[in-house]
Amino acid sequence: MEENTKKITLGKLISGSICLLAAALCIFVLIMSIVDSDGDISDIIWNEKAVEALTDNPGSFTVEYYKAYEDHYFTEDGFFSVSKIRYMPTVKQWQMTIRYNKSTLERLSEDLEREIDRENDVFAFALKDNEGKLYTDFEYKKTVKGRYTYYRVIFDDISVRTLEELNICIWFSEDIKDGVYPDSPLGVLPMYNSQMPLNEYKYKKELPENNEPAKGLLPGKQLLK
Repeated sequence: MEENTKKITLGKLISGSICLLAAALCIFVLIMSIVDSDGDISDIIWNEKAVEALTDNPGSFTVEYYKAYEDHYFTEDGFFSVSKIRYMPTVKQWQMTIRYNKSTLERLSEDLEREIDRENDVFAFALKDNEGKLYTDFEYKKTVKGRYTYYRVIFDDISVRTLEELNICIWFSEDIKDGVYPDSPLGVLPMYNSQMPLNEYKYKKELPENNEPAKGLLPGKQLLK
């Protein structure tokens, strides 16, 4: 009888331990999903030009997007991703979210045998069209969530009608000297292809707060050292 009682007690202890471990794992996964989720990073970010156009002609203001690139589309090496690509025809504006993991800096440092400043901004961006033209004037807002760093980037005055292809290119900012960008970027991500139609994006739930531009937007040139 005593032996049976010990077996039952041991069984309950093991069963209880497994349940506690499973519960802890679920809580950990939930916390990580909250910490690392895109959250407000996915919303449209309104700069002064877009807010002005929306205010002047709210009935005709439209936003388009790519269903294919709505979720994260990665570079071949997996270091960077682009998502939430938006195009505003009225102001010929492109915006997107560029994301990288903390491990990206470590892997790049190892692969390139290069010291990388992990405390400050180290990357710069530009759009490149099918004719090789670079568009380097942009605004951005940086957000760090969990192990991810996000750059919400805005390029103005790039009409989709004149393009066949558009890519986002990424460089080390310190490699850009006197406005000259190296021929080979660290990463290239697709932005637009004329063979793939843009789709209408319903943006009414993402209108600018108090009808004002987003706070914290910075000029892209600030990333250049």
